[in-house]
Amino acid sequence: MSVEIPEGWAGDTVANLIQKVSGSIARKLKTNEYRSEGRIPIVDQGADFICGYTDDDSALCRSPLPLIVFGDHTRYLKYIDFNFAIGADGTQLIRPIPGIDVKFFYYALCGIDLESEGYSRHFRYLKEKSVLLPPLSEQRRIAEILSSVDDAIAATQAVIDQTRTVKQGVLKRLLTKGIGHTRFKQTEIGEIPEEWEVKTLGEVGRIITGKTPSTKDPSLWGGEIPFVTPSDLNESVYCGAVGRTLTELGRKTGKVIPAGGVLVTCIASIGKMAISERDCLTNQQINAIIPNSQVCSEFLYYAILQRLDVLKNLSGTTAVPIINKSVFSEFPVALPRPPEQSQISGALSGIDCKLVASEAEISQLQALKLALMSDLLTGRTRVGA
Repeated sequence: MSVEIPEGWAGDTVANLIQKVSGSIARKLKTNEYRSEGRIPIVDQGADFICGYTDDDSALCRSPLPLIVFGDHTRYLKYIDFNFAIGADGTQLIRPIPGIDVKFFYYALCGIDLESEGYSRHFRYLKEKSVLLPPLSEQRRIAEILSSVDDAIAATQAVIDQTRTVKQGVLKRLLTKGIGHTRFKQTEIGEIPEEWEVKTLGEVGRIITGKTPSTKDPSLWGGEIPFVTPSDLNESVYCGAVGRTLTELGRKTGKVIPAGGVLVTCIASIGKMAISERDCLTNQQINAIIPNSQVCSEFLYYAILQRLDVLKNLSGTTAVPIINKSVFSEFPVALPRPPEQSQISGALSGIDCKLVASEAEISQLQALKLALMSDLLTGRTRVGA
């Protein structure tokens, strides 16, 4: 089906709109040459915008900037306007022909639906795709609009990254020093306030390991009761929406986790966590802790989170990592009295609320960008110089 070309615009294939990038590099760096620090940032076809650093001037891209980086295997696109070194195989450099704004062309390429062909080379498929080209002045205006949204996304992401760093520091301090304590003691899990106790997970609540009802019985599935699997657990403190649900019949096949249960994956993807917002059931990969009356769900969540690396190490080196229920039940955490539990979880929840708000803002900005790209790159919405 032919694509309607707006008045004053032109269309052509990517292959006809790009030129060879000459004098680019002496060599591409191998991944084992990447460093965590250095004068020159390394850009490759991976998901990270900057994948490492080097001081090797022979790997410096010497072609005029800006350029577009395309991941031949990954399909990632990056707009590069700073000195950089090129990393690993599969990193393609793209520059449009004269008369095309580089940043506009970057966004035009981002708007192409390029299907994955596995680990094949994708550059040849990209070159077969078509791009619509408005006049240069309109190209620049479109690039400016989309760049402003990208700048807002980057600024919000910086806030998220900083907030996560702050959270880690506050989490460690509050879960080891508490609030207002001056006397401490050494325990099996390190130094904690003298008034606190070390308790195992089996002592602070009832532990339930889930199971999956028969997937061959449709009468068990599709009701109102959440059925939680590891894929439903992300970085959110609370588990709300889930991918699958159970009927009342399905509910009777397992043990119900009441709202406020702390869910922890203990098979395969060890350490994914959340607090159940509603009564639910889980699959066999998840252990749930039903806290007793003296333990705050939110505090217990943060207490495990603070020692998550230790918990993960209990899985050993088996092909499929697993922490069995008995080992999980013996995992120790530090426990203050209920009022301090509430104070600590309240402070950390406040930080998490800021993260949730910022992440929602990023989602809104990303949706705005997609909508703008759809309108601006097709000419449905025209913008002047």
